[in-house]
Amino acid sequence: MNGLLNGNRISDLSTYIKWSLTNEGFDERETRQILKWLLEDLLQKPYVELILDQHQTVSESEILRLHFKLKRILAKEPIQYVLGFAWFMGKRFEVSPAVLIPRPETEELVDKVLRRIQHKTSGRLIDFGTGSGCIPIVIKNKMPHWHVSALDLSAEALRVALQNADAHQTQVDFFQDDILELENAKGEVDVIVSNPPYVLMSDQAQMQKQVLDHEPHLALFVPNNDPCLFYRKIVEWSLGQLCSGGLIAFEVHEEHASSVADLLSNAGFRTEVMKDLQDKDRFVFGTR
Repeated sequence: MNGLLNGNRISDLSTYIKWSLTNEGFDERETRQILKWLLEDLLQKPYVELILDQHQTVSESEILRLHFKLKRILAKEPIQYVLGFAWFMGKRFEVSPAVLIPRPETEELVDKVLRRIQHKTSGRLIDFGTGSGCIPIVIKNKMPHWHVSALDLSAEALRVALQNADAHQTQVDFFQDDILELENAKGEVDVIVSNPPYVLMSDQAQMQKQVLDHEPHLALFVPNNDPCLFYRKIVEWSLGQLCSGGLIAFEVHEEHASSVADLLSNAGFRTEVMKDLQDKDRFVFGTR
């Protein structure tokens, strides 16, 4: 480690981590969060316990592990990939570069869906483009009598999703399929949920390096000339599979919310556009 690490106490590590991150341009909020996650992961204790015992010493092997993880973070690799997990609605999910890191906006999507269906004791729900499986796993966990399924094009993403389902002891039927083809998705459903690719290829110049260099482009980007591509394919599928009174719940790009709403409206759905906590048009719901 660098000579700036003067000691082997938690307080010494905290000072070194803060200095390293600040020196590489991480802001105060990012620095606090990364410090918390790194120390909790390293010492397997809640952060509040660690800050109350700043004089606790850390072994050389633990310091070495911290050094290699911090080096990856300083190279702008997302900490969730460095640690191998992310938090979503209070639950820990395995993540890898094969899946998107779950976002707070998607937590809002799941919360809104749960509020819509909580009065139903049973039903059938499918998630398009599941990634880590966080959406269907949380919903199934909250609605145990529902039949929940999910699809993804990536076999590696499905491996991660299956491991997450096993870790949470939650039964979700995962299968491989392409939203643009949908050869394997069959059967009537009551709810369709999806956070499909919606970032335009032309937006890459404005994206953070952590996202652009590390998160899967397959799950991020949509052609510039067809921003509603995935939504249109899902709506087309729904016309033959979604039951009367059924719900479609989409997470969308704030600039294309009205286009997605029009797509649903033109297909005969009653639509609603909702804002996220950042006051952006982020969700479009359609009731058949």
